[in-house]
Order: sequence, then C-alpha cells, then structure tokens
Amino acid sequence: MNDPTDLQNRTPNDRSLTLDRGLKVVKYLAAQSDTVSVSEISGNLGLHRQAVYRLLGTLEEHGLAVKAASGGYRLGLAAVSLAGSWIPRLEGAVRPALRMLADTCAATAFFTVREGEEYVALQVVEPTTTDFHIAYRPGTRTPLHRGAGGTAILAGRPARDGESDTVRLARRDGVAVSYGQVTAGAVGVAAPIALWRPDSPEASVGVFNVEAGADVDLMKAEVGRAARSIADEL
Repeated sequence: MNDPTDLQNRTPNDRSLTLDRGLKVVKYLAAQSDTVSVSEISGNLGLHRQAVYRLLGTLEEHGLAVKAASGGYRLGLAAVSLAGSWIPRLEGAVRPALRMLADTCAATAFFTVREGEEYVALQVVEPTTTDFHIAYRPGTRTPLHRGAGGTAILAGRPARDGESDTVRLARRDGVAVSYGQVTAGAVGVAAPIALWRPDSPEASVGVFNVEAGADVDLMKAEVGRAARSIADEL
C-alpha cells in the first residue's frame, strides 16, 4: 500500500498543501524566541505530529530548521539567505560599523547571530591600528552561555525566570562583558541588535581584546554606538 505522504503519489493540490504547511512551520519557528517542541508546533498549527516530524526533517535538510540538544527546534540560519536583497544590505550596514569599532577600540570586531544553542560569527573585522590582536574567524561557533556575544543575545530577550545574573546585568547595562570565557586572557564586550523584523535571527555586535591594558569603558561605549548604528541602518 502506498504511503499517502509520499510526494510521488500526491496530486498538485496535495503538494501545494504540503508546501503551505512547511511555510507555516518556518514562520512559526521564526516567531519564537526559544526552541519549541514537535508537540508545541503540532498543537499551535493544528498539524499531526507525524506530519510535523516529516516537515521538520525536510526543513533541516535545507538548513531552515535546527534541532537543539534539548530536542526542540528553532529557525535555521539558512533562512537569512532567503532574504535575498537583504544580504547586501546587511553587509553594507554591518561592515562599516565593524571597521570603525575595530580601529577605535584597537580590537577585533564581530557580528554574530544565534543558531540553535550557539551563536555564529557572520562577519569579523580585525583592527588596522595595532600589530597584535586576537584572531576570530567568520563561521566560528560558540555556545550561547559562553562569551559576551552570547550573553548579549540572551540579554536582548525579555526577562525570564532562571536566567543568570550575568544576563540580567547585561540587560540592565545594555552591554555584556566577559573575561576569559572564549579565549584565555581576553576580554569581550558585546551588545544585542534588533534586526529588520521582530522575528529575525537574534544578533549581537562586539569586540575581543587582550585583557591586559584593555580600555573596557571605551569598548562598552563604542560597542553600544555600533549596535545603535547597525540597528538604524537596518
């Protein structure tokens, strides 16, 4: 007996229905600030659990959904590329701000977005005003609970029960500061950024510097300025 969910056995209207359901799942994931379970997706969208599992499997293959260690799902980073013309705009808004930030602070500047339980460096700019700085490669992944970039992303969310004092402090101050969490002997400062829509990927901008002699107050001020500049451009 043929599987009724097999696309080869479906009519054009059936395929349109599958596409419609898949897009609803993508939109639902995009609207969430945290991972969601299959049961939550099923209940909120009125879809059968097995259908949700199949849809999520296909979305994972295309990078549009990510399964977290907790078993829940969130929007995948590939969704950003679907914005098309937004990519050059994102580059144009972020790169100049990172260049100014890196040279003013004499530190490596970065722009990161959350994917799953990690944050990923999308853009990195190294300073031209110093002979020695910390290297940080684009594509670097770091757990959300480690480093200023992840703390800033968490601080950009509404307050919630059980969050750390570090996140609460970063939300109060508008910037997150970490010492030696990502690289020994380094200090990181980052601030959250609201992208072009409330359901866009969570992001942060910041700098890494050698802790000895680092002007943390300057880093805080310039990172806050860069975050506002990027948000205004977007």
